[in-house]
Amino acid sequence: MYQRTGSARFEIVTSAELPPGKYCTITEANGHVSVKLLKGDATSLLCDQLNEWHDRILGGAMWVKEDEGDWDSILDARAATQPPTKERPNGRFQLVHDGALPADCACYPIEAGGEFIWQVNERHMTARLATQLNSDLERVMREGNWVPRN
Repeated sequence: MYQRTGSARFEIVTSAELPPGKYCTITEANGHVSVKLLKGDATSLLCDQLNEWHDRILGGAMWVKEDEGDWDSILDARAATQPPTKERPNGRFQLVHDGALPADCACYPIEAGGEFIWQVNERHMTARLATQLNSDLERVMREGNWVPRN
């Protein structure tokens, strides 16, 4: 059963608030997604704009949560017992050169070729953060905890 999700929040944090060697963490509880990004690897403007976009996308139930419960426990249990069986959509962050988006635009979502792509101005996110976010996002999409509403 699908549930309407509540919110998503991106925020800048210090390295002390992240596991060693990580540039970000994604957690979920009760329909609230929290994404912590390492200071220096993302800008405040990017977080503000990602928050605004996610309010529209998740709050408007364009993407919905498929399973209830503790997200990490669900994903770990699925990964330990079986590979995903359903085909899932793809999503990723893609760095674009400065000038590819309007001057006041740190990010912009597009759908192309069956993918949901966050275009991000390279001045607002480092390549290493984009790589880790893509890895984490691939896990979320592969495991099917969040899906587009049909």
